[in-house]
Amino acid sequence: MLLNTKLKRLRRAKSTRIKIENSGKFRLVVYKSNNHIYAQIVDPSSSYNC
Repeated sequence: MLLNTKLKRLRRAKSTRIKIENSGKFRLVVYKSNNHIYAQIVDPSSSYNC
């Protein structure tokens, strides 16, 4: 049961990552630490950040 649930979750996660990767849209990535909030925009056409 637990293994089956874990496999379903991993399958959904993989599917979501593929959809995001193939969407071709800019992405906003946000990291929140205790003291600061960092944000970066990721360009879909390259592996480098804007």
